[in-house]
Amino acid sequence: MFLMLLAVFPSIYLIRYVYRMDGVEKEPVGLLAKVFFAGVLSAVPAVAAELMLQRLFAGIFTNTEGVAYLLAENFIGVALVEEFCKREAVRRRVWNNPEFNCTFDGIVYCVCGSLGFATIENILYIFSGGGYQVAVMRALTSIPLHAFCGVYMGYYFGMARKAAQNEYEARSATLLTLSLAVPTLIHGAYDFILNLDFEWMTLAVVAFCVIRHGDQQNSRFVAGRPSFLVLNCYNGAYRGPARDMRRICFEVICFEEICPEFNCLELNRFQVNCGFSYI
Repeated sequence: MFLMLLAVFPSIYLIRYVYRMDGVEKEPVGLLAKVFFAGVLSAVPAVAAELMLQRLFAGIFTNTEGVAYLLAENFIGVALVEEFCKREAVRRRVWNNPEFNCTFDGIVYCVCGSLGFATIENILYIFSGGGYQVAVMRALTSIPLHAFCGVYMGYYFGMARKAAQNEYEARSATLLTLSLAVPTLIHGAYDFILNLDFEWMTLAVVAFCVIRHGDQQNSRFVAGRPSFLVLNCYNGAYRGPARDMRRICFEVICFEEICPEFNCLELNRFQVNCGFSYI
């Protein structure tokens, strides 16, 4: 019983943490539960695809310990497969759901789905002989990795949803591609480094995470300019073309998770005054 708690608790803790960070509008718990279990079920096609690609790469590469094989195995055979299955599970569940109405919602959903996948993976690793040592190790490494990838996936996924709603189809397609490419690169690099077992590369990944966290803390200043522009629009100071107004408004929506002074009520009022819909 305690071992099962160790297997599940890290994911539940991280989901709760991200859920509490959503200061605009909390997502329905029932919907989050469905997304979580969709992530759990996404492990089935992921395992099947991984086994097929493992056999394929074993036939292509003669040296299964070489760098070329490890690159293909870790970035394509594992990272790409798992991130694609997780994202598709989330996309099928929430893309057209009316509750998906803010950019930050994409992060909440993708983290929830990613941790659903991570939870079933964690249970399988621990109860297949890993025990307490593996439970503790994965709680500090693999589970946060899936959450970390889910944040990046959700960031681009949420912006892709906004772009699609504003009829920026090309931009939406690009952002959807990034929602898969960026977490795949992070996940693949993590697995690749573990297989190489280079301590200095592990330290480089930790340094990247620390630096990126600092960038996110400073990113509030990035939101200052578009927020100011839209507030000017709202007060009647903007007299440019409607297309430019729409673009400026879209830029603010992309940064709404780091614009605490710009809440949904203000956005709805701005929508009425500007005469077009972007939510």
